[in-house]
Amino acid sequence: MNNDRDNNEMNRKPGQLPGLDQEQGRNVPSAAGNSGQTGNQGYAGQPGPSQPGPSGRPDQEHWKQEAQGGSARKGFAAAIRRHKGVTIFLIIVAIIFIVGIALGKDSGKPDVSGDTVTLGTGSTLKMNDDYIGQLHIDGEITSEASSFGTSSYDQDWIISRINDMKKDGHNKAILLNINSPGGDAYATSQVYKALMDYKTETGRPVFAYMKSEAASGGYYIAMASNMIYADEECWVGSIGVRTGYIYDVTGLLKKLGVKVNIISSGKNKTMGDPASELTDEQKEIMQGLIDDSYDRFVGVVAKGRGMSEKKVRRLADGRIYTAKQGVENGLIDEIEDYDAAVAEIKDEQGLKGVKVYDLKRSDDESLISSLLSGMAALRPQSDSTLDEVNKLLTGTNMKVMYLSDIRK
Repeated sequence: MNNDRDNNEMNRKPGQLPGLDQEQGRNVPSAAGNSGQTGNQGYAGQPGPSQPGPSGRPDQEHWKQEAQGGSARKGFAAAIRRHKGVTIFLIIVAIIFIVGIALGKDSGKPDVSGDTVTLGTGSTLKMNDDYIGQLHIDGEITSEASSFGTSSYDQDWIISRINDMKKDGHNKAILLNINSPGGDAYATSQVYKALMDYKTETGRPVFAYMKSEAASGGYYIAMASNMIYADEECWVGSIGVRTGYIYDVTGLLKKLGVKVNIISSGKNKTMGDPASELTDEQKEIMQGLIDDSYDRFVGVVAKGRGMSEKKVRRLADGRIYTAKQGVENGLIDEIEDYDAAVAEIKDEQGLKGVKVYDLKRSDDESLISSLLSGMAALRPQSDSTLDEVNKLLTGTNMKVMYLSDIRK
């Protein structure tokens, strides 16, 4: 009997379970059993191949599938280990999705704590007592959603608050608290227009307090103000227009032996494409776009500061001015500390005793921005030369911008 078992073990085909005769499929005694055990006992007390496994199928099939399942699980675990960064990235996306759904259930009511009013995107500002509403213009001005938490500026939220105050009879004025190098020309213009519409429809004033910097688009928005105050360390001005970065990678592509083919309908359709050099004609076209926005900027400053356009153009060569120079040139009205400026506004407007409510975006939304920022850091990065070239090819920014490159 022992010799038969030894022969079966030696002749067993790869993958064949022990205890099954390779010729007839008969059950034979298990090598793990003693002389009193039958083939139905199997190894280590497991069911024999002829007995049903846990699923009711013949045991041989069951244990083969168990072995295959184990391999699949090991492969899945190995894949997770190999792509740890991607896995964490996806987990964070799922968390943000869940948090976003939870925060989407906005009650619509502002949260008032002392002189601070916190509002979510879906909230409506409506107060029960008279107030001056303070809005912060912080960071780069853009109409796009903040990318991975890189900016505190929220265009839609700001315009919604302006519209709320326009409809709220308890609102008596708007105070702009500005600390911005400017930004997107379109986004800047939209905020300015919303403020001018507020003034026209309500007859109420707008004031601006400039903190560290109110340059380019930040200064443009302040032109909706009846009075402009600035900290003594503030930089102002930078009245001018620029495009974003327009890369020319033709030399790099040639060096790498890469050719780019583009089919277009006209000679200027691909203007600004980094794989093609800008022609003199295309540079003139772009300059025309810049000049048009510049003329509009000059007109806004002339209207806001009561200056002639000729005088504004002398000042508007793109340079930054100190607060002192700004007063001397008529770009701002007074240099004051914040508290002194607020006291003066209240006194001159007959608003003594009226609170300045500091309007803030909900911290819950800032939490999502923080999560997005963390998620950005975990995104897989590539160091290959072609990937770097691809970034340049897709990195051209043809936007017209009221933006200062000088930041404090």
